[in-house]
Amino acid sequence: MPKVSVLVPVYNTAPYLAESIGSILSQTFRDFELIAVDDGSSDGSKELLEALAMRDRRIRLLHLTENRGIVGALNTGLELCTGEYVARMDGDDLAHPERLRLQLEFLEAHRDHVACGCDLWMFGARHWYARYPRIDAECKSLLALFPCLSHPAVVLRRSALDPAPYREDYRLAEDYKLWVDLIPKGRFANIPRPLVRYRIHPGQSIATASAPQRRVHARIAAERLLRLGLNDLGAGDVHRFLWPLAEPANETRSTYLRHARRFVATLWRANPAASDWLRVALVRVMLRNLLLWR
Repeated sequence: MPKVSVLVPVYNTAPYLAESIGSILSQTFRDFELIAVDDGSSDGSKELLEALAMRDRRIRLLHLTENRGIVGALNTGLELCTGEYVARMDGDDLAHPERLRLQLEFLEAHRDHVACGCDLWMFGARHWYARYPRIDAECKSLLALFPCLSHPAVVLRRSALDPAPYREDYRLAEDYKLWVDLIPKGRFANIPRPLVRYRIHPGQSIATASAPQRRVHARIAAERLLRLGLNDLGAGDVHRFLWPLAEPANETRSTYLRHARRFVATLWRANPAASDWLRVALVRVMLRNLLLWR
């Protein structure tokens, strides 16, 4: 059995697929299998995957006859994974040649860790450097309101995962829910290097964030805040703090500022040990939202 199973769900990413898969096949760490799940693609991705598999026996394919969505594709693909670790990858991103080696070395040296991510280079339609929290305390503090790992850049310890760890009832934010569910299983960390180049293009979910996605995110955050003892902060409060203009109603700059101050004060009282990562994230959210008003 290989040490690592690289799980790649694919849905209509034909223009980028060969380059993305090639970046995994070119890893300096070689003991892996690549599980590619074609989620009912209609753009030729299926045929391209078959051609790639003919050239490299490490690629194992699963073709779904209809589009099940990311949750169904991931849970189905996990059933085929035989590695001790599961590395996530998307069919439009690019992995640094040292990605798997560095993340595996970290997890092998830190047996109490169940997830290891990394920083990202965002490229394509937009460009920026995405820096993620480094150590477990920072990651779990940030999870009060935000994901602390990049889903397509993470390596997970397979033994920490349930048989179907991705939840359909949390679809659109299934990765955020998974990080919260893994909190009692072990520790998190991120390699302080951009080991994945994350492609920004019109067809991906990050470019088409929807009202349902925001509502699921707010529900997960509210559930996490409840576990931290913040009984008076619910999903509505989270939604209003993060996206005040998504459903504007009677919201104004001044009413948002009053709400944001109350929200942050309540969070600090219940979680005084919150890391600087969460504090900085909250300030950035507030400044961004205040600047949205004309």
